[in-house]
Amino acid sequence: MTASVEFYFDYLSPMSYFGFHRLKALRERTGCDVVMRPMSLQGVMEATGNRPPGLVANKGKFYALDFQRHAKRFGLPFQVNPAFPMNTIRSLRLTAGLLDADLLLPVMGWIFHNTWAEPKDISDKSVLYDVLKDGGFDAEALFELSNLQSNKDLIRKNTEIAVSRGVFGAPTFFVGDDMYFGQDRLDFVEDALTERAWV
Repeated sequence: MTASVEFYFDYLSPMSYFGFHRLKALRERTGCDVVMRPMSLQGVMEATGNRPPGLVANKGKFYALDFQRHAKRFGLPFQVNPAFPMNTIRSLRLTAGLLDADLLLPVMGWIFHNTWAEPKDISDKSVLYDVLKDGGFDAEALFELSNLQSNKDLIRKNTEIAVSRGVFGAPTFFVGDDMYFGQDRLDFVEDALTERAWV
């Protein structure tokens, strides 16, 4: 049986952007399945009493530099989004509607790119629509997915489950019941996947 890793994320999180791109290499090395778990980072933080790094002065200064270090290390374009913190709920809901579709990874990659590589205010409905259209996607159909109650419910459910499992931020990964917070823990995730693959 192929080992799998669950990826709890929100487009609001720049570290989720790096984590998303690192997962491709992880899949290639381990043959693992990746289960996408879009969730509301704001909802998680409100439920757990966590605070965004930018609200802690010294932590915010550190992360401003650390983001650039990560971008250089992984060869990814990165810019701080001037619209931060954006409301990503529409993007999350349309993603929820694609979890079993071939479009999932291309759409996720494009939304992440337009949030942190060429940043735009994706909380603005018209901006997000244009972003999707410019990416060659059917923006109208994707917006319809974001309006479905089932997809709204799934984001709410994923957020509640994340909190119940101990999640306090994004990205968070699970291999079985073992939790790993932050894309900088993917080495430990790979260790867990490899060990499980040999069981």
